[in-house]
Amino acid sequence: MSTDLLITGVSILTLTGPAGPAATDVSVTGGRVTAVGGPREPARRTIDGAGAVLVPLADRTVEEGRPAAERFRDKEIAAGNAATFVLVDRPVSRGEALDQLVVRPAGLRAVVLAGEVVVGPGGEPVTGIGPLAPADPRLGTWIDRSGYLHQALDAQGRYDETRAGRRHAWQGRYWVGGDRIVYLDDTGFWAFGEFVRGELHHAGYVMRQG
Repeated sequence: MSTDLLITGVSILTLTGPAGPAATDVSVTGGRVTAVGGPREPARRTIDGAGAVLVPLADRTVEEGRPAAERFRDKEIAAGNAATFVLVDRPVSRGEALDQLVVRPAGLRAVVLAGEVVVGPGGEPVTGIGPLAPADPRLGTWIDRSGYLHQALDAQGRYDETRAGRRHAWQGRYWVGGDRIVYLDDTGFWAFGEFVRGELHHAGYVMRQG
C-alpha cells in the first residue's frame, strides 16, 4: 500500500521537548502523519527534504487557550497528527515558528495543509487553496485586540494591512485551506495564520472582525 506523500531525509523542528532527528523520513496518508522514520513505503509523491527543516504550523496565541499539558501536542510532526507544516530551506527556531514564521520564496520547498501539498517548490499555490468565496463570512476587516493591526481580506484574494494608522503597511495575496490562511506579501515573503472560533491568529496577533 502506498502513502500519499513521503518527505525524505528531513530535519524536524519540535515545539516541545528535545530537538527532533537530524535527518529522517516522514510519511503522510489521508491527511495525517503515518510514520516518522522507519522503512520507506512507496509514495504517490516524494519530496527531497535533505538540508531542509519540517516546521509544524502552530500559533502560540492559539495554544495559550488550551490546558498546559495539551499545548502543541497535536501540532507536532508525529504519527497520528494532522500533516500541516511547511518545508523550509533554513534553520527555524521554536520562537519564530510559534510567533512569526516568515519564509522567503527561495527558501520555501512546500506548504502542506492536512496532507495536501498546496504550495510546491516553484513557490506558487498548486491546489487545494484559494481566496475566500464572495459569501464567506470571513471576508472583511480583522482588527487585533489593541487596534494596532487592521487586516482586510477581499474576495479577489488580496489582503491589505493598516498598522498603527499607517495604511497599506503590508499588502499581498492570500489563500485559505480549511481553517488555515497562507499569505504571500508583495515584497516577497510567505506568512501563515489560523482561524479559530471566530478569531484570526497571525504573527502573534489575535484579531476579530471589525
